[in-house]
Amino acid sequence: MRKLRIAVLNNYDLSKVEREVINGEVPNHLLFGLNFLRDFGHKIETFSVNFVSEKQKSIKVRFFQYFTHFENLDLQMEIFKRRNEFDIIFCLCGGVSEWLYLQNARKNLNKPILTLYHHPLATGKLDFIRNLFRKRIYKNQSMILCLANKTAKSFNKLLKSQVAHPISWGVDHNFYSRINGHNPKTKKKEIVLTCGRTSRDLSTFVKAVEKSNAKGHIICPDDEDIPSIRCNNLFTFELTSYSSEKKENTYHKMANLMHKVRVIAIPLEKQRTLAGLTSLMDCLGFGKPVIMTRNPCIDFDIEKLGIGTWVEPYDVDGWAKAIKWHFLNEKESLIMGRKAKALSMKLSAESFGRKVNKIINEHHENWKIR
Repeated sequence: MRKLRIAVLNNYDLSKVEREVINGEVPNHLLFGLNFLRDFGHKIETFSVNFVSEKQKSIKVRFFQYFTHFENLDLQMEIFKRRNEFDIIFCLCGGVSEWLYLQNARKNLNKPILTLYHHPLATGKLDFIRNLFRKRIYKNQSMILCLANKTAKSFNKLLKSQVAHPISWGVDHNFYSRINGHNPKTKKKEIVLTCGRTSRDLSTFVKAVEKSNAKGHIICPDDEDIPSIRCNNLFTFELTSYSSEKKENTYHKMANLMHKVRVIAIPLEKQRTLAGLTSLMDCLGFGKPVIMTRNPCIDFDIEKLGIGTWVEPYDVDGWAKAIKWHFLNEKESLIMGRKAKALSMKLSAESFGRKVNKIINEHHENWKIR
């Protein structure tokens, strides 16, 4: 396969995540195959969103972004200026690619773009207008990658063509093995842990833990407005920025705690996105049973697979019942965890990286002969 010059775009700092992967602080699947593209010999340059204020952006960028609603426009315009330095553009999330797609549609860019979309296309009352614009953006696109079937279906329905394809995310097994090796198994794991950033419904979770009289451990961003929990002796409560340079609340610390708890909870608001998937990958990697708010965008049916329990959105009683079950049925709960681990062994970060590499090469070749 040809070694390509690849511009990799993302909406958060990739260089920081790469350093954390090298230091063993986070699993490498959080790079979505970027590390494996380097291993295959491609020349990679990463570009991440600069979290600058609107005042710091150029007048041209602010003016255009106001009227078009394109996200991360300054980043995409930088790639456009340097387009001759790259063979292909790989976007790790949808919000950093739409303006570049439009330039391709206008024949201004003439570079293959491959985007990994996490969430289905948003829907609403103005779809009849919004979709006209979307069709214009994607009209020449022959390949779109998606982390879930529902995401792929939303694009294929819009474009009336099978251009979007789901790809199964894989687990960095080495990361979880190292954590397991550093922590001897404890006899008591009677804690239910929740951690995560996107669309978390901590209010329902707190009420359910109180009702079930379990022990809860919450790790969440420091902007969450749940002060009533802090004085509750049922909870260990931690605030974290998740992106802080400080080490006391890193992913690695959370991973050490995940290893010790009985069950991992993923409480969500009612969902139309892929929220909760990263935490679900942790459950698989550690071989932990999961209680999760039902999310129709997640490809895994945790109940059919025997790895956990679905709860309907905002259902306090359902959450309390599920928590009690895991503490009253230790043997069955542990079996769920073993099934989760077995499922994770069918999915690997290496396999995901190989697939991404193959698709990027094929997409580049197909673009050349079109």
